[in-house]
Amino acid sequence: MAERLLIIEHTEPYELRFYLKGEPVSYYIRNQGQGVFDIFIEEDIKEERKAVDVIRKVYKDFDVENVSNLYFNLRTEPSRYFKILTGRKVEIGYIVIIDKYGFDLCTTYKYGDEVRLSRCFGIYKNEKKITYNLYTVPVPVYENYTDVDYDYNELLERAIESPENIVDELTVKYAYGENVKGRQK
Repeated sequence: MAERLLIIEHTEPYELRFYLKGEPVSYYIRNQGQGVFDIFIEEDIKEERKAVDVIRKVYKDFDVENVSNLYFNLRTEPSRYFKILTGRKVEIGYIVIIDKYGFDLCTTYKYGDEVRLSRCFGIYKNEKKITYNLYTVPVPVYENYTDVDYDYNELLERAIESPENIVDELTVKYAYGENVKGRQK
């Protein structure tokens, strides 16, 4: 099974949308209060998303309390929670997570039958800053780079188009220390 790119848009505090790159179907989750949320199954119809089905779910059935917990679990165990929420088994290799502050580009690794988060680069929209997080070591590595010159929109577009190339580029520049200007631990 080929690894896929999962895109998660954290649109509002109590809402999120997720979908696989290249597929016309997306899933929009909205909190409805009282321990309940709706999953809107959307399709791209003439370049507009239209809801074609709505499924009501209860948080406790997913061992979570709210949309934020769902978001966290989808982010950290992407293949497992994609299957739980959609019923589809997909091997996630990369994740792009977009919110109002910027985006994260993450890689995953196989741990037994599970797919887990491996490392993430955080690219900030209104700051010239990139963060790097490595999760596969006993003590996670976190590094912060400031005064970084990049075009946010171009980097986001490239991350969605070819995540493996951007991960390689960012790894060489930041994770391996080629760019030490502004490096903070």
